[in-house]
Amino acid sequence: MRGKDIFHDRSRFVPVGPAIASLWSALDVREPTLDDCLTFLKSLAGQAYDVGVTSRLIDVYRYMEPLLAEAERRHRERMKTLSLYCGDRWESERPIFLVEESELRSQLAKALPAMKFWTPPCDLRELASFIVFTGVTRSEPTLVVADDRETASWRWDARALPAGGRSPVR
Repeated sequence: MRGKDIFHDRSRFVPVGPAIASLWSALDVREPTLDDCLTFLKSLAGQAYDVGVTSRLIDVYRYMEPLLAEAERRHRERMKTLSLYCGDRWESERPIFLVEESELRSQLAKALPAMKFWTPPCDLRELASFIVFTGVTRSEPTLVVADDRETASWRWDARALPAGGRSPVR
């Protein structure tokens, strides 16, 4: 294949550079397709979620995002069963929930161990189509004080207080 080595495997990609780009085009060396990306992502499932896997996921997800506008039905179906890393294991069976705030996601995963919360490898703001195609359930939980409000207390870092040391919260 030609183009950026999104799979981090030099044996799959021809060398890049402006001097030889025309050669690869003339020889009909193709760029990765959605099928290539989905097959590669399937091969990552089950591997340790380390820096190497994370960097590959980021590159492939970002590469796929513009391609999804032309996705066929078969691609959409494959995306709905794509394995995603949830806490400490890969999961493909939905429902899988997306809570973008990492600390909140971590606490929810501890409090609700039967639920699966996707641990995305990167900021997802530029991957809107990817999120929709995966079939994850986006969740934006809100905090509600359900007990006695009188016993609730604010906690803050004193170093974050404005000059004078007074809390802006009263």
